Amino acid sequence: MINKRNGTLTMILISLVLASTMGAWVYAPPAGSGNVHGTVLDENGAPLTDVKVMAYSNSGSLEATQYTDEEGYFRFALVDTGQYTIHFEKDGYSGEQTGINVPAGLFFDDENDPVKMGEIVLLQNLRLTASVLSRVVSPGDTASFPFTVSILDEPEVIEFGVASLEGWEARVLDSTGEIGRAQLNSGSLSLTLEVDVPETAAEAETVSLTVIGSLNATLEFTIQPSQASQPETALASAYPYIIGELGRTISFPVTVTNTGDSDETVELYMDVPEGWETRFVTGGGIEIRSLFLESGDSEALTLEVEPAITALVGEYEMEIRAVSEEGALRGSLVLRVSLKEAEGEVELLSAYTDVTVEAGNAINYPLTIRNKGDNDDLFILTVLSAPEDWDAVFRSDTVEVSSLLISAGSYSSLVFEVTPPDDYEPGSYTLVVLVESEGGSVGDSLALGVRLRESFSDIEIVGTFTDVTVQAGSSITYPLRVWNMGESKDQFTMKVVSAPDNWDAVFKSESIKVSSFYIPADDYQDLSLVVEPPSNVETGDYILVIQVESAEGTLSKEIELKATVVGSHDVELELSTLYTTITIGDSVEFSVEVTNAGLSPLTSLYLETTVPADWDITVTPSQLASLGPKASTTFTISAETPSDTVAGDYIVTVQALSDQAESAEADLRVTANASTSWGFLGIGLAIIVVIGLAIGFTKFKRR
Repeated sequence: MINKRNGTLTMILISLVLASTMGAWVYAPPAGSGNVHGTVLDENGAPLTDVKVMAYSNSGSLEATQYTDEEGYFRFALVDTGQYTIHFEKDGYSGEQTGINVPAGLFFDDENDPVKMGEIVLLQNLRLTASVLSRVVSPGDTASFPFTVSILDEPEVIEFGVASLEGWEARVLDSTGEIGRAQLNSGSLSLTLEVDVPETAAEAETVSLTVIGSLNATLEFTIQPSQASQPETALASAYPYIIGELGRTISFPVTVTNTGDSDETVELYMDVPEGWETRFVTGGGIEIRSLFLESGDSEALTLEVEPAITALVGEYEMEIRAVSEEGALRGSLVLRVSLKEAEGEVELLSAYTDVTVEAGNAINYPLTIRNKGDNDDLFILTVLSAPEDWDAVFRSDTVEVSSLLISAGSYSSLVFEVTPPDDYEPGSYTLVVLVESEGGSVGDSLALGVRLRESFSDIEIVGTFTDVTVQAGSSITYPLRVWNMGESKDQFTMKVVSAPDNWDAVFKSESIKVSSFYIPADDYQDLSLVVEPPSNVETGDYILVIQVESAEGTLSKEIELKATVVGSHDVELELSTLYTTITIGDSVEFSVEVTNAGLSPLTSLYLETTVPADWDITVTPSQLASLGPKASTTFTISAETPSDTVAGDYIVTVQALSDQAESAEADLRVTANASTSWGFLGIGLAIIVVIGLAIGFTKFKRR
């Protein structure tokens, strides 16, 4: 019994010793240490205090919780390496979360923290927006301001407060009547603020609307009582209410007329929703903000409106105000736009969008209309803007068209024929063409430029575009038109007068090479100059001069063409292996092949590596001065692990960079293993302890 009891006691003691040498312990991070920090701000850039910041591990367990201080700052000491999700919560603000990857190591100085989350912005849950913030209203009338209340996240019970001067009555209305309190569970609520303007009102007044919830939101509306005299500037639009598509520019044709008895300059102002952009454009493509009009004169403009990228589906109002140089209101016009989700998509394209011609000559713009939606649709063609007295029609072969039916996923081609008057002033002009579905829900517009110039001879050569930019290794095509302005048919010859060395250049009519051709009197010939620069061409600007000459040599004309060659740069990277192992304290070596996949040299080529903290990395060579097109080079990377590295998997990220381009990142997984010598040492110590205990118990037993 004694022997059995002693044997049992011996085994218990041995187990305790082994457990003490091989067991785990709980690690508490030192006070003041950390490895993750950031700052939480509101959307105006002000710091948010008492924001609850929670760190969740990949398994979903809550690992740490912090609250931001007065400066919106927070810091974590996350002991375990790996992926975490950081959640941000504060009453009145929409929740936010982001993922981070935390490497090993804790630091006392936050400048050394490996994860610097920077500034995190929390959006206010309650939002208040309005499309119109200012109106001109006659005394005694009622001013209406549509506005929208929306929430991003949590439901809200909201109340409305309106502040105005005595005698100015204001109320908030929905579709059925006046309201003072509402429950907003999701999305947005469209309402109207109505303000009764007193008969005695003479000066502008500001009315404040406040929506009270978890946080308050306020908008200020300005009401300008109109003058007793009638406006002297009339503003009108053929399309005052347009249905537009989210993300697209909306164009309103606007006519400004001086109805007064004297000449006057008026400034044009716009009241639009916040974040929207507008511009007034003349028929000649000039953007303006003011107009000088003689008495009785009118000016046709195009108002281009770009809704904010944050604009939602709904109806919006805008107001144009014409104001004299003295600040007096001369006229106003309210426009409306209804933004809708795209029910389909249509695209309007032209091979030529900028041409040069002589006044009186017809311009033929080839147009392609693509129905990119899922349904067949009838599309209407409209000239939104064109210089005065210009003839403009759409043609399909010889038939003039104004609408066409296009099947889903298909397209139609036609010609937009424009003829300026013979006596029109030389200069640059812009035409705007609109194609829209029959219901107006889908549309696209295209601006077409034309430069009118005077005639100088009976022969003319015109380039659709004379200055192009191409990548090295690409061919260049210059569309040309040769005019015979004479009174009889003639033969004309094309020549390349000068071109850069080793550049091949040929003239083509469609796919046929040509060098001479006949052109009837008062007619033209379309052709192209196709240029092939050498594959090793250097970047820079190059000039070609071409000439057209009549058969007798009595008529000739030259035109200069410019080509800007830019580099074709592309760099690729390939690791010799994607996985390797390393013994802690040792180093590992692998190679990286970098290839210049472009057509231009790369300069200052080097590797950038991202490795775990305290690892030593050596790259050989450290930098390559240049690498020619389609050439490759090899870098050698040696990575050495510190002796205190924790066993596990690590990622080494490599990227090739140069002055011109950078490659995609490539990852190498490295498994760090502990040295086997430590395992043998531990076993040896355990054996020594067991032998010592056995000797001690033997002596005790003899006694």
